Amino acid sequence: MSQRILPIVAVIGYKKSGKTTLIRSLIAELRDRGYKVMSAKHVHMKEFTMDTEGTDTWWHSNAGANPVVCVSDLETTVLYKKAQSNFSLERLSEYTMKGTDLILLEGFSKWTLKNKSVAKVVMVKSELEYKEYQRDIVGRVLCVCSFSPPRTSDAKMEILGVERDLETIVEKIIDFVEGEKKTYAVLNELPQLDCGKCGFESCFDLARAIERGEMSKKSCIPMNLGSKLMCRVILDEKEIPLQVFVSEIIRRSMLGMLSTLKGVETKGNEFIEVKVSTPH
Repeated sequence: MSQRILPIVAVIGYKKSGKTTLIRSLIAELRDRGYKVMSAKHVHMKEFTMDTEGTDTWWHSNAGANPVVCVSDLETTVLYKKAQSNFSLERLSEYTMKGTDLILLEGFSKWTLKNKSVAKVVMVKSELEYKEYQRDIVGRVLCVCSFSPPRTSDAKMEILGVERDLETIVEKIIDFVEGEKKTYAVLNELPQLDCGKCGFESCFDLARAIERGEMSKKSCIPMNLGSKLMCRVILDEKEIPLQVFVSEIIRRSMLGMLSTLKGVETKGNEFIEVKVSTPH
């Protein structure tokens, strides 16, 4: 089942392109407009750590605690000892706080450049960098910008000036976030099985097409088959969407087990409902 997280916007660009300065302005502008932003920074420095050897938190983690939480009069810091090799964008959902509207990334090109579900703001210093990103990038590019927009030989090449066009950049991000919220609302009504029977790679892609008016919920095969299935599974009062094959495996397995009980006879056409509850 898909595990969608919040709308993600990645500010990507080569070193010294101004990513940090732009993100600082974006966070302030979005905050002033009522948006709650979570930010994440990818650090390239090898063996970098926020912890300091010899401190109490360092001793905690070296003794085996993971995570380690440090609480002071100024902040609460949670230190997770997880290597970059274990990182994925989906893991960011572990760190979000209630009410967060979007995740703003600085860097993370390794995970975002080819990820079509992540919107990009691209920082460039030259026309060559612009063309390199245009060649390699996958997914939605909200804008390409620079603190010193270079002169270009291509009239179609639009490079926004960060200082001059900051409001335009912010509006493009807000438009993306609000559109994603509508897509998530549609997604929550779909089974999120990513079965591909609708012709899309994922339920999220179908949800986006439905939100744009290009498709309808009737395109979802498992959803339309729901009323015709002979098995129903409910986990903690929430029905789990099933495909026909899985539904029949569960149903026939349950009937097979029941038929072995003394005094129980099954006909094979019974409707099965399985309820599972987590103890409190």
